[in-house]
Amino acid sequence: MYLQTIKNKMKIARIYSNFQVDLKYTEHYLARELRKNGHKTTFITSDKYLKAWEPYLKNLNGAGYYQYENYDVFRLKSIMVFGKTIIINLKKFKSLLFNSSFDILHLYGLGTFTTMIVLWSCVLFRKHNFPIIISDHTDTRTHSREGLFAELYYFIFRVQLIFLKSRIFRVVSFSNVGLNVLSKRFKLRENKFDVIPLGYDQDNYKFDSSLKNKSKKFIIGYAGKISSSKRVDFLIKTLDELDLKKKLKLIIVGYNKEDKYCQSLSELAEKADFEIEFRPFADSENLAKFYNYIDLAIYPGGVSITTIEASGSGTPIIIYKSIDGLEERVQFERGKLFQTKEELKKHLRYYFELNQKKGINNEHISIKTKDNFSWEKVSKQYYKLYKEAINEK
Repeated sequence: MYLQTIKNKMKIARIYSNFQVDLKYTEHYLARELRKNGHKTTFITSDKYLKAWEPYLKNLNGAGYYQYENYDVFRLKSIMVFGKTIIINLKKFKSLLFNSSFDILHLYGLGTFTTMIVLWSCVLFRKHNFPIIISDHTDTRTHSREGLFAELYYFIFRVQLIFLKSRIFRVVSFSNVGLNVLSKRFKLRENKFDVIPLGYDQDNYKFDSSLKNKSKKFIIGYAGKISSSKRVDFLIKTLDELDLKKKLKLIIVGYNKEDKYCQSLSELAEKADFEIEFRPFADSENLAKFYNYIDLAIYPGGVSITTIEASGSGTPIIIYKSIDGLEERVQFERGKLFQTKEELKKHLRYYFELNQKKGINNEHISIKTKDNFSWEKVSKQYYKLYKEAINEK
């Protein structure tokens, strides 16, 4: 049966409790690439969203069924408990899982309530034979989360996994660092993991020389969620200490005038002795234009997929080395890592002088990023994993 499914088309259920159609990340592009070969993705998610996402969302859909170009979405009634989403429409959830002829369940988040509900449902309600894959692309803060509450939280999931881990075919992390952290945190063997890097939309984020900055100033850009963990205030203060600051301009994309941290950045900008421009959240198309326009992208705090999107557009990146494993983001002369203020200044001056003398090889950066992180490549790794899972079952 499963070999025949591969020869024809796969039906994949993506269970992601906080999935939003406005924030196009990993799940969107994987569904799009799979659809090109006729495979169908259905998202089963909640009618909730993370509070931090609110400023960036245009379409806050409630519970219901929605059809989009590359996938379908079922949004189920849910509640939020201590910032965690719990689906409460279990009857509909169970019906979708077991009556939709899915070939694979692909979940998001190893230590989430939704993941545990799915695993327990497969064990208690029906012994269905479809393989289960879990992606856990945890970020810097999740990697370093500590404290009594966190330890208790993870202990509860470790105990449950004693009974449930046999239902997991693979766990996917985007780096070896994630693999090491998650295997120890949840007491899972490392051979249970696959490392598949984050990917980006190579059709949108690509180098376009016609968009490049033509002004005399060296343009530095930051784009993404703006919060204290991203340390944009640190970036402003550091740039203000440089003797070449009058030759610089900083553009910050993602500004929300209602946010207190953003308001504090405005106050810093008023005191700074160089040019700073704030822009609101940008959609994917305009973000690609922004990355092509600027000369350098700097990420002074936590990192995200935006670092790959920037270099995909041919822009060099400077990233704060908050965790091990970020070397892959800057390899092949695509950027540099820093840990101290002086290192940041040194790297910034390097790119400023390089741009002044012979120019930055933006096309090289774009090509190398596509070679390593395009969804065309990453989707093939996921397809191989899906095929492996189905054939084994």
